[in-house]
Amino acid sequence: MRFLLGLLLVGVLGAVESLPPISITLRPVFSFAPSTIHVTVRIPRQPENRAYCVWITSANYTTSSCRDLEGSRAPVTREVEFKSVPAGAYQAQASIYRLNGHLLSPPTTFEVLESVPR
Repeated sequence: MRFLLGLLLVGVLGAVESLPPISITLRPVFSFAPSTIHVTVRIPRQPENRAYCVWITSANYTTSSCRDLEGSRAPVTREVEFKSVPAGAYQAQASIYRLNGHLLSPPTTFEVLESVPR
């Protein structure tokens, strides 16, 4: 019985450890300029989490948004909105700032297309 309980505990702890430390999704992936980009940031609750930043970067434009976190009491999901984003091929990324350093999300790409003249 202890052996099975030990396996179950290792499986649960392994599942917790396998959670990505930070992930982002964004919408829309393709849009016309000027565009509003919505970024959803998912940060598992951890006592050492203190702040997070999200930024979007292209060859001609960069912007970011940073917010404080309340460690293990912080919401898991946060929404960030970037308005009037000009045309370009972009990369979005987020970072968690912790007591012992920081972690980066995998980068996500999106594109804002030139508006069609009328």
